[in-house]
Amino acid sequence: MPQRCLHTSIFKLCEVLTEANVAVNWEGEPSQVTTARVGSPESRPLGIPSATVAAVSPTDELAVVEGCEYVFLVDCGGTLASVSLAGGAPRDLAAHVSYADWSPDSKQLVIVVNSPNAARLEYPPGRVLYEQNSGWLGHPRFSPDGTMIAFENHPIDSDDGSIDVVDLKGKRAVVTQGWLSIEGLAWHPDGKEIWFAATMNTAGWADAIHAVTLSGKERTVLTVPWVRLHDIARDGRVLLSRENWRTQLTGMFPGDTAEHLYSWLDDTVPTALSNDGRWLSFNEAGEIYYLEGDRLAYYRRTDGSAAVSLGAGQSVISPDGKWILMYGRKPELLLQPVGAGEPRELMNPGMSIFDSGAWSDDCRHIAYEALTPEKDWNVYTQTIDGGAPVLVKAKGRNTEPTLSPDGTIVALHEEGGGISLYRAGSSPPTAVKGVVASEYPVRFVDGGRALLVADTSSKVIVLTVVDLASGHRQLWKRLFLSVHRQGRPIAVTPDLKYYAYHSPRYSSDLYLVENLR
Repeated sequence: MPQRCLHTSIFKLCEVLTEANVAVNWEGEPSQVTTARVGSPESRPLGIPSATVAAVSPTDELAVVEGCEYVFLVDCGGTLASVSLAGGAPRDLAAHVSYADWSPDSKQLVIVVNSPNAARLEYPPGRVLYEQNSGWLGHPRFSPDGTMIAFENHPIDSDDGSIDVVDLKGKRAVVTQGWLSIEGLAWHPDGKEIWFAATMNTAGWADAIHAVTLSGKERTVLTVPWVRLHDIARDGRVLLSRENWRTQLTGMFPGDTAEHLYSWLDDTVPTALSNDGRWLSFNEAGEIYYLEGDRLAYYRRTDGSAAVSLGAGQSVISPDGKWILMYGRKPELLLQPVGAGEPRELMNPGMSIFDSGAWSDDCRHIAYEALTPEKDWNVYTQTIDGGAPVLVKAKGRNTEPTLSPDGTIVALHEEGGGISLYRAGSSPPTAVKGVVASEYPVRFVDGGRALLVADTSSKVIVLTVVDLASGHRQLWKRLFLSVHRQGRPIAVTPDLKYYAYHSPRYSSDLYLVENLR
């Protein structure tokens, strides 16, 4: 019998084969660790608030991650701690940990540390087995004999990628690759196969449980849509969940008297509004993701008119509503006219992937993050009249670049927290007074004299106007979301009259499956 909750995080089966330890959010409440007896619909909280389960050792020691540093969708990193299932308070072990697993002898943990500019697999904590500059690593799992660690390798900030293995000396091998969505893995108890939830080209989310040997021989174990694999018990029973992921767009546009839904497909995320609030650009990345192996870009009027599809990538409409900045996973940076006309390609020497695009209000400048041949994410500005990209910040990722009205200043979220202003030339950046570490820039307002910022550290997104001269703060709006999200959550006009934001709606059903072969 499945258990239903608003969304589930990480599940691990106890070795006694009668309990499942679960981190859940019930009806939007903070995540908590619970234990459930197999065969019973009831669960019991373990008194560990705001935490997710990373792993359970053979000696019934829980590894939990406290807090929520965004990784992907509902996966959170934070402070790694250990606590006995018998009771007691968690003991903190390491900071900024995304995933972990116990070694088979229960003596040590392998951990993943994901940051905007690096992803590391460490065993024991502090000793790097594998590291890369971009993307993220997920769900490390020890082989039954403890000699190898399997993990998900996501080279960019999505869930597509490969299944890799590494031995305890740091020798890495790719076992299987080319998957559009990978959602959890576990070793089969005999150690001969790695099982994982994934899809190759038939859906936007993992739609089957697959098995692969270390030599790369693959087979399909179970076909089931929207699946996540969490664990396999010693007797072969499988813990998996059936996911339901949706993102709605809510907006306030010219002529509206109240907010209303304005979604297009199943994962509508706004990117920009024209300054008069009459044009909206947005992306879709749900079930249709598999069609192009990328998001799909759209724009539409805010009067209820149908959306216009621009194909694969992301779209950001200009403040005057005349141009669309288009980019994605191809080495192209395009300006697409709204309506009839030919696109223009902008100069982008050596860059392979683009993200987080933004316009200045004078419609002459753009800013964006780009992946270099060295696999570093950098922040650039560029004029749309054919000028070359100008480096603003090296090794800048998840910065949410935001341009001043005249394009001469770029506001960036810093990896260590806070927001800094970067000006043209070589002058050092200046920290914005009055902002807190967890806030991201949204847009310049009041003619460039103030900055709208968003605190995304919880499910209540707090939007505040900060005066750049004095640091004075003025609350503008709160958005109540069911799931924690990172970055810029809203598109808004400079007068703060019209806006659009996305609100995730996630739920999971948990299953214990027998007799899979």
